[in-house]
Amino acid sequence: IAGNILINLDLNSYQLNTIKGLFTGHLFSDGQLHSFPVLQYFPIFILGIFLGKFLFYNKDKKVRIRLSVIFFFISTLVTFISAILFKLTASNLFYPLPNEGRFPPSIGFIGLSLSITFIAYIIILLLDKNLFNVPKKILIFFGSHAAEYFLLHLLALFTLKYFTTAATNPNGIRLE
Repeated sequence: IAGNILINLDLNSYQLNTIKGLFTGHLFSDGQLHSFPVLQYFPIFILGIFLGKFLFYNKDKKVRIRLSVIFFFISTLVTFISAILFKLTASNLFYPLPNEGRFPPSIGFIGLSLSITFIAYIIILLLDKNLFNVPKKILIFFGSHAAEYFLLHLLALFTLKYFTTAATNPNGIRLE
């Protein structure tokens, strides 16, 4: 919530606003710069640390499913409450869909994303023994090399940006 409130604060300095943008996201008059602000995503980071530690120490499948179902219901409840609050207030702080709620992330968008993640995790846990070996090996391969794919993805995006933008045309070229 703090990130979505502080995003509108103007510090009257490009450098200070850039630093503030790392924590709250960026807002500009011509639209929003896509960023992943620390304040809005910090709860996801903490949840990931908690779940990682929990999964490391708890190998019992039933306990994993039970905890995932609890988190699924909590995140789904947050999403529904955010959707209702958005209808009542029309504030982007609660917008659950990716169009307006993603950059900077709203409470509803984070709740929706977590709901989808937990339901997918629950399905994978339930189908674990029935997953075919090839898709299972592919999922394990991608999961164990996530950092490399993240870096390759960033490299591809920045390379594309380099070749499609210029100082005279900062919005890029249209590939029609």
